[in-house]
This record gives sequence, C-alpha cells and structure tokens, in this order.
Amino acid sequence: MNISKHRIFPLLFVLAAIYMSLNPRHSVAAQAGSDTPFAYQLTLEDLGFQSDVLLSGQQSAFSMTFPNPNKHIETAMLMLYLQPAPGISDASTITINVNGRPVLVQPVTDLREGEPLEVPIADIDEEFIQIDIQSLLLTANEICQDSNHWIILGNQSALLFDRPDQYSSIRDFLLAPGGRIVFSGDWSTAEMQTHSIALYAAIQHAYHNVPVEIEMATGTPQLESTGLRIIQVTADQSDALLLKENTLFISADTNVFNVLENALADSVLLGDALSTLDVLSRAGHSDQLRTIRSLGVGNTNLVGTGELPVSIPFRITDFGGWPEQLTFHLRAAVDPIPEDTLDRALVRLRVNGSLVEAIDIRGTSVLDATIDIPSNLLKANNNLEVEFAYYPVEGNCSGNNYRLEATLLSNSAFSWQGIGDPTGNITEVSLYFAGKGDLIMDKLDPEVAQSIAEFLGTASRFAATPIRPIYAGTAPSENEASYKVLVNPTDAVAQEFGAVMALDRAFSIKTEQSDMMLMNATPSDAIGVIQYVPDKLQPVLIFQTSTEADASVLTSVLNRVSDPIAYNRLSGDLIIGDHDEFLNLTANADDIAISNGSSSFWSGDRANLRIVLFVAIAVLILFFWWQIYRQIGSKRNVAAPDQVDYISPTRD
Repeated sequence: MNISKHRIFPLLFVLAAIYMSLNPRHSVAAQAGSDTPFAYQLTLEDLGFQSDVLLSGQQSAFSMTFPNPNKHIETAMLMLYLQPAPGISDASTITINVNGRPVLVQPVTDLREGEPLEVPIADIDEEFIQIDIQSLLLTANEICQDSNHWIILGNQSALLFDRPDQYSSIRDFLLAPGGRIVFSGDWSTAEMQTHSIALYAAIQHAYHNVPVEIEMATGTPQLESTGLRIIQVTADQSDALLLKENTLFISADTNVFNVLENALADSVLLGDALSTLDVLSRAGHSDQLRTIRSLGVGNTNLVGTGELPVSIPFRITDFGGWPEQLTFHLRAAVDPIPEDTLDRALVRLRVNGSLVEAIDIRGTSVLDATIDIPSNLLKANNNLEVEFAYYPVEGNCSGNNYRLEATLLSNSAFSWQGIGDPTGNITEVSLYFAGKGDLIMDKLDPEVAQSIAEFLGTASRFAATPIRPIYAGTAPSENEASYKVLVNPTDAVAQEFGAVMALDRAFSIKTEQSDMMLMNATPSDAIGVIQYVPDKLQPVLIFQTSTEADASVLTSVLNRVSDPIAYNRLSGDLIIGDHDEFLNLTANADDIAISNGSSSFWSGDRANLRIVLFVAIAVLILFFWWQIYRQIGSKRNVAAPDQVDYISPTRD
C-alpha cells in the first residue's frame, strides 16, 4: 500500500496522543515530592487551562474554581507554580484567598523558580473551592517605563487532597473528583461486547467535564493503586449496581443506564446544562438562547493590565445540532477608561484560536455587544475566549488607579435561529448518534471491541446524551433505530448503506485537479476503514478491514483517532489507513476520485456532467457507426445496369 503524505496527519495525532499521555496530574505529583500524602490532584489544565496564565500589571487578580461535589474535604494542599518577572522589589506580595477568606500573604521575592508555593487548606464543606490570587507587583520605575509587572501562574498548579479509601455510597463513589477510574468490560460474547461498549460510552459522557482519568483495563487492575476506582461490567443481573470497596459492579442490564443517570444527574455535570434550552421571543419569531451560566461559567471578575482572558468551552450538541447564524451576546460591566486617553482598552473574541472581533471599550461602563460567529470555525468541541485587555500609555501609570476592572456577566449568551442539515463531518456522530441505535456485528476480537468502545466513548464526551448501541444481531434489519453501527459487514451490505469504499478489490484515491495519487492498495494490504454516512433520519457508521487484513489494523486506526484532541480535529466522512498512517477526507468532495477496480465512484457536482458527457459520446459513436453501416449497406444493394460492355482479354 502507498499513502501519499498529502492530507495525512499521523504525526500530529501521535504528538497529541503523547501530549495526553504526559498528563500533568502525574508531573505534579512528581514535582510535589514522593512524600506527598495526598492521593488525588486536580490541575489547572483539568479545569480547561491549556496554557499558563499571565497576571499582568501592578495590581492584578485571577480566580479559579475547583469542584468539590461531595462538599467535604478534610485536608488539602494548594500547589501554585508561580514565576515572577525579574526586577520585582522586596515589597511585592501575592495574596491567596480560599472561598473569600485570606489564607496566605507571601512576599514575591520568596518564591523559588521551579518550586511550588504550598498553601495548606482544611475543612472545606462547600460544593466549590474558589481560589483567588491577588498580586501587588512593585519596581523602582513606573509601569509604563518597564515591562516587569507580571507573574506567571503555571497550568500544572494543582489542588491536592485526600479521600477515604472506603466509599459509603455509590453516589459518593461516582462523584469523587480526581483519581483514576479503570473500566473493565466483559468481551466474552457479541451481546456483552455491545453492552460493554455502551456502558463505557455512558461513563465517558457522564465524566466529560469532570477532572477524572478514565482508562480501559488491559489486565487485572491493581487494587492497591492510589486513587483507583474500578468499574466492572458483569453478566450477573441480580444487582444493577453493586459497590464493594473500590469496585463498582455494573450489571449487563439496559435499566442500569437509568440508575446511573439518577445517581449522577444532581451534580456530576458540575454546572453543565441540566435544564431545557431557554426560548427568547423577539420580533415575531423565536431564537434559541443558551447562557454561559448554563455552560458552567458564572460571573467572572477581572482586574489588571495587559491581557485578561476568560475561556468558555461549548459543544455543538449544546445547541441541538450544527447551528445556523450562531451569535454570541457579550454582556459585561466595566470600570470605564476615559475616551479621550491614548490608553488602549478593548475586548477580543476568539473562537478556537481565531480572532473574530475586537471592540474598543474606552468610555464603556456597560457592554452589550452582538458578535456573529463564522460557521467554518466550529468543531464538535469548541472554545470561545473573551479577552479583556488594557494597555496604558506613558504618563498614565502612577499609583494604583490605572488598571482595568471588568466583570463578564453570566447572562452572556449564544443564540441561533435554526439547525442546519448534516455537514458530513464524522464528528457528527456525537450529534446524531445520541441515544439508542443498532450495533450489527459478529463477536469481535476483544481489542477491536475495546477500540470501538474508545471511539464511541470519545464521541459520547461531546454528545448531549450518551451513545447507547444495542446488539441487533449479525444482519441489518429495517427497524426504526436512530442510527446503525456496522462492524465488518460484507462490501455489498456496506454499499447498500451508502459506503463508497469496496475493500474486496484493488482501489485508488487521487485528487482530480492535480491528479495526485493519495492511496493505492489491494485486498492483500492491511487496511482499516471508518466510513460515516450522514443521514438526519438514520445515519450509519461502518468499521471495516480489508479482506486479508488482521483485525489489529482497525485497532491501530481507531487508537489514533479516539483521543479527544485528535477526534475534534477530524473532518470529512472517511478515515482509511494501515498500522502506520491514514487519510481523513471527504469521499464526495469535488476534487477526490475513488476508483474500485473496474468500477469508478465519481464524486461531487461533476458526476452528473460526466454522465451527460459519457452518454453524449456514446450516442455520437453509435451515430457514426450507424452512418458507416448505412453507407456499406447501400453499396451492396446498388441495382445492376441494363448493359455492360464486355472487354475480352487481349491475346498475343
């Protein structure tokens, strides 16, 4: 098999997987020292901060909130990795408040590079633990004459805490933050494999925004591992859920989903949307509205100079589909900067890293702005960054008055007017595969079944409800399931459900405009394929391997795209590859041609034109041969003349 390097991103996804495996939870524990008595740790990265936080200005403030769903932590330790600018004077200080109460005032010059600032915390009986960091940074010069009024808060900063080894209830077991959950499925039969896949997807969905490690068991979990919780799928249906020490046994019973939902619904989502969408009526029509409060972001206070960002994560499923005309309504209160000053005061909006809008906020005390979000920037999982920024000019920097104070209000909201048709992006699995559907397959190799569980579990993390496939036998049926998942169907069945690939013959994939070959393979090559057939009524997801391939090739492809970061970057409806690399493309794109042996799957709008040209050429050829035939036939049927002169042969 030959796969062109064009349109191939294996290195990117491998790096993403490596990045995820080097989880800062472990690095924090190592940096904190082996003598750290705490079993659990939540980092800033767990809370959504993908990079370090810069606190800029003579006086600045930053708030972060850690979940405490069981409302009780006896002892904890806050580990803050702080890096102040050089040249900060001895009078500079940093103040730490916990849930509104000051617990530490520390001279900045006492901070040591690479060593965390340890802040002991005790007796936390509230649902959230809010940490406020306030800095007073002084130098010999004015703020405008140097750039040394800043301090960096590393995103490896963490809250370390302990929990009892024994859990008093199933709810306590499920809602404990931090630590590690190991999912151990039952892969003995096709039915149990299907149930294990569905339960794993349900667990991934339930904890999609909770800082807990969830991993698939590859062997017998070690019970003595610190912070370990085990979820074990069992065929025993006598108890839907049974808790023994740190292991929760889940029965292979469809009703267990309802039990899980009841146990988790109150607080495991930690501020995520639990209520129905609000409807805002205006100008005779209804727009759907989703506040950032319903997405888990409350009023956020910002103080300082430089850039002061707030991250608002959201998913396409928060709107019930791919929204049409998505708009963000930004509402904030601002301590106004005079309009006639040369100081710069503005707010920027970025969606997934791309700048969408920048608004001058000088002279503004109440900000109410409406910003349209380009649809081409949206993914299955998204991040909206609202960044307030203040840059004073020289001469406006003495004292403590010249800093920006702003509050991003929680009634800031997204609105949209409708839901568009499926786009064909494979990440729509998170949208249209929510709820119950059919899983059609024979018994799978356990590793393949686990890889499919990983993929659907990642999709469930971005879904409004967990993906819950139900075993439907080995042959597709004409039922009313909301979606179908086919594993290793025959090529005839796959094409019946809309697949564009046939793996039982040689095939090639190339770009038409540049005639560049992207892939060329035969049935003897080890190929794994994931095909998504978009359909709003009954979409289809197909997992296949080539005729002579080992099952592990599909596992290899699935493992590379099941990481949440890699999954969110997928596009198109076809993933095809081997053990080393893969293509992710849109099979019906205008510039893609897929040929299977003597058959050619034409794609895009050019397909109809090609058919017309083909028919026209065929008609012309038939007409040409018909004319020749008529001429030959007419010569054969010419009538003989009445008299023909006879010329005798010449004799000597």
